[in-house]
Amino acid sequence: MKYVGLTMRIEDLSKNDERRDCIDQRWYNFLNACNLRPILIPNLEYFVSEKYLNKLSGIILTGGNSLSHLGGNAPEREVVEKKLIKYAIGKKLPLMGVCRGMQVLQNYYKVPIEKVDGHVGTRHNLLFKNEKINVNSFHKYGTKGTTDCLEILANCSDGVVEAVKHKELPFIGIMWHPERENLFSNFDIQLIGEHFLS
Repeated sequence: MKYVGLTMRIEDLSKNDERRDCIDQRWYNFLNACNLRPILIPNLEYFVSEKYLNKLSGIILTGGNSLSHLGGNAPEREVVEKKLIKYAIGKKLPLMGVCRGMQVLQNYYKVPIEKVDGHVGTRHNLLFKNEKINVNSFHKYGTKGTTDCLEILANCSDGVVEAVKHKELPFIGIMWHPERENLFSNFDIQLIGEHFLS
């Protein structure tokens, strides 16, 4: 059995003087469908070390929270996820960014993130590696380009980049949420399986 590390969103409950790490429970069922097991990664820097991550076969940067420079309020998550990218680079560990996670990956490689319209609570048809797919969409930020080390795998009809991969490292990013489908997509299961199990 292979284990995949999942980052978590931060919920700020100021009235209770609490900041909570949390994750959508649908991730567990989706990863189970992919024959993977989750290990949750807290938003604390000291968890990004060989001691805590040595069992991982890969890392998923999940959705939720906007980036700080776009008005988000989870700077500690950004510190952890940046360290996780560096850890994955050092280990050549497969990494996937999902929605916000793809933005984190693009931001790491200095791709400008901008506000986009018509991408919240809708669906898009995409051409991904010559395969037509229909995906959900829940993001208000995105990109319309990339950088030299990343290759665009799919664009929306309005030019917003919906999937990228690193040209040399086992890194991929997608802007849709595979865990949020009522019936998990065989395309998504195969995509994640090939990325983490091969």
